[in-house]
Amino acid sequence: MRQLTLSPDEFAQKLGFKHYERLLNASETVHEEGDISWFVTILPDGQYAAWDEAELALDRVEYFDSWWEAEDYQVAAVAQNIENTSQRFLFVLKRLEEILDRQHKKRICNHDGHCKIIPVLREFIESPEGSQTLDLFRNWYSDESPSELFQQLAGQEFISSNWIHVNELTGWLKIVNEADLEYAVR
Repeated sequence: MRQLTLSPDEFAQKLGFKHYERLLNASETVHEEGDISWFVTILPDGQYAAWDEAELALDRVEYFDSWWEAEDYQVAAVAQNIENTSQRFLFVLKRLEEILDRQHKKRICNHDGHCKIIPVLREFIESPEGSQTLDLFRNWYSDESPSELFQQLAGQEFISSNWIHVNELTGWLKIVNEADLEYAVR
């Protein structure tokens, strides 16, 4: 049985905040679409909550031990609403790129440089030279979250022949060389 929708202030109080404005101040918007926002909030008890404004009900809140887990969950949840598989994949890939960029700015990257392949890959598959590769990704991709996508693509050395269409390998390797990322691919 679904819980009843709460007023904004009731919802905030159930999460440990005096009122809705304080809840929003402790939250970061992960995505906005129309009049709905998806948030990650650090709660007073130190947990992280993932929630959205579509319906303010406690049974729609997911709890996590880290910010990254909550954000990962929210990005995957938003992506599920994107019908076109290519667009869904690109949405998650772009969000992964943003997450990695924030980690680099905070100097908390521990990916041995393999994470630098993500923006190069995104640019390539969004270009006309990578259209067949995007088709391969569309056929492969299901509903991976940013962290799952990272593990698949950059958790270890990127094996180009596993991911890049055979007709586009030469162009891909040229772009990789221009980006000085030869160490990250084979």
